Amino acid sequence: MNATGSLESNPDRFRELFYAIITQLSKQQARLAIWAIEDFDLSQFKYQIIGSNSSFKDSNSKLAGDGILINLEPTQVQALTDTLEPGLGSSILHMEIEANGSVQFSAYDGMLYAVFGDEISLKLLEELKGSEIIYSYETSNSK
Repeated sequence: MNATGSLESNPDRFRELFYAIITQLSKQQARLAIWAIEDFDLSQFKYQIIGSNSSFKDSNSKLAGDGILINLEPTQVQALTDTLEPGLGSSILHMEIEANGSVQFSAYDGMLYAVFGDEISLKLLEELKGSEIIYSYETSNSK
């Protein structure tokens, strides 16, 4: 059973959280949008500049600067995590991950606070909490 809700991240474990989320969502048609104050070498990934508005239909995010949209491929999860790790919690100001046509993960305040959609399993959230990658999560409704 899956739900939607919010979670509180452990700031010392942003890499593990990011890796777990994109690993689960990259198995579907998923795209990652980030807005950062630092440039990353994304030459090994398929990406495009999207501007300040999120290109995801159910998002109303509008941020200063240009965002980057990256297609998530399961074979590139490790490389993407390695590339973005230095900015997790600091220079990546906002991120959204869309899977199956809707936003499934949005991180704010440098990943301290995030909301998740129904494609993020409660089993994964329990595993993340049990290993202290997240401090807590709350569901807002079950599906």
